[in-house]
Parts: sequence; structure tokens; C-alpha cells
Amino acid sequence: MIKNMKQKIRFGPAGAGLEFYQADYKKQFEIPKWLNSLGLNAYEYQATRGVKINKSTTQALKNSAKRFDIQLSIHAPYFINLASNDLQKKKNSIYYILNSMQAAKWIGSDKVVLHLGWHNKELGEDQVLRNIISALSELLQKAKKQNLDKIKLATETAGKIKQFGNLKEIIAVCKEFPKNIIPAIDFGHLHARMKTKGLKGLVNKKAYQKIFKELDLNKIDIKNLHIHFSIVEHNKGGEFKHHTLKQENKFGPKFKPLAEIIVEKNLKPTIICESRDKMASDALILKSLLFKIKKCML
Repeated sequence: MIKNMKQKIRFGPAGAGLEFYQADYKKQFEIPKWLNSLGLNAYEYQATRGVKINKSTTQALKNSAKRFDIQLSIHAPYFINLASNDLQKKKNSIYYILNSMQAAKWIGSDKVVLHLGWHNKELGEDQVLRNIISALSELLQKAKKQNLDKIKLATETAGKIKQFGNLKEIIAVCKEFPKNIIPAIDFGHLHARMKTKGLKGLVNKKAYQKIFKELDLNKIDIKNLHIHFSIVEHNKGGEFKHHTLKQENKFGPKFKPLAEIIVEKNLKPTIICESRDKMASDALILKSLLFKIKKCML
């Protein structure tokens, strides 16, 4: 990885999506060139349905990312569940995460984004947390033996109420493994959780400040925070559907107050956009908004 890659604010999409192919590109290794031509400098490779990338096909992507200064991360499969009491499910989940870490190493990334699991009616919240911490401990031991311990696990705040991954839970896991695990704060997911509880959500600066205060109080390093941002519609279960930035006023969250905090705190985050079918074009809008705010606040 290029040493200066984390020293500036980065924007990019979660996956290439239709926009990539509509721009007349076809191959994965062309994604960094495409993003660079747009003015973006981050990309989150989506392995959410399984790690289907192998060593022989990753070198071109790795070289292209270095050439065009694109910071890469990988999102691990959605079907990971480290909370389960089922030993086979735990074993499979550890295997999927290790595969994701190996793929990250191949493409020159040092970060795997993942959801950790689900709450279970038969297990209390405390037991779920203990199961996850125990599974992560086992996973990290295996990762060290496979020389994958330099790959960080970015545990993501989850949007569905039944998922493990509210802010408190993510902080607890990060504090347990401070050298290996970092937070991935998905503000759309947190917004959906808040809306489900009848709250206004992340629509003003005060709401965002509460999140950053909680991170600061728990001594979570936020300088190079990994961020997901998208407009998220909610229902009684939490996150329901992603939308584009055009729907910001209807569903939220609001990006401007977050951008103001990033500028005030002089943070250098990676901001991954997960807009529905418009990940790259909306990432450009987010970038433009943030740097406009930065210019006004200087």
C-alpha cells in the first residue's frame, strides 16, 4: 500500500455497479483508472456474496490501484455470523473472513469491512457479545499463523435492529482488540436504527456530535475513520432500502453536518458511498459538498 494513502480525505463507491459498464469499461483492473478519471480515490470491493477473487487475477488490480492512487478495501460476505452457538456456522464464518483477509492482502489492501452476526432469541445480548469476542479471538490467532495479522477488520455498524452492530456493540469489540479491529461507521445504518426508535435521526450536527463524542470517550481513533454513507429508508426492522442523494430530504441522513464535523476535527476519513445504482456519481457529489464546506470554513 502507498504510504501516503491515508493522509487525505478519500471518496469512492461500494462496488463499480452499472455506472462502470455504462462508461464502456469491462475488467476489474480498469476500475482504478475509471475512478481516477472521475476524481475519486477509493474503492470498496464487494465480496458480499462470497470471495470470488483469486491470486492470479489480483495483481493487475493491485498494480492499477497503485498507479492511479486508489485506496482499496474489501467488504466480506454478508452470511458471516460469529454470534451463533452452532460450531459449524462459526467455523464457516471464520473461514469466510480469513478468505477475505487473504484477498485483501493480494490486492494490496489492509482493510476488510464486515458485519459480525445476528442476535438470537435464545441468546441474550451479553452472550452474543461473548460469542463474537471468542470467535474473533480464535480468528485472529489463525490470521497470525497465516501472516494475515496486518489486515485490519473494520467492523461495521449494522442497519437492521436484529443485527449485532449498534454503536455501543461496535465500540465494545474495537476496545477488546485495539490492534486488529477498527470501526466502520455506516451513518445511514445508524440513522435507520434511530428512526426505527422514533427519533429524528442524523439530520443535524448535534446528532452526529453524540456519535463522535461516544467514539472519543472510548478512545477510538477517528483520524482515518472508515465511513459508509448513503440515504437509507427504514421500516420497523431498521434499514429497509438504499436510495440516491436526491432522496436525502425525504429519508436522510443529512451529509452537511457530518462534513462540517470532519472539517472541524481535521479528519482524513475514507468515505464509501452506497447509493442505490449511483455509488460513484453520488460519491462525487459528497466530495464536492465536503470540499465546498471546507473552503467556506477556512
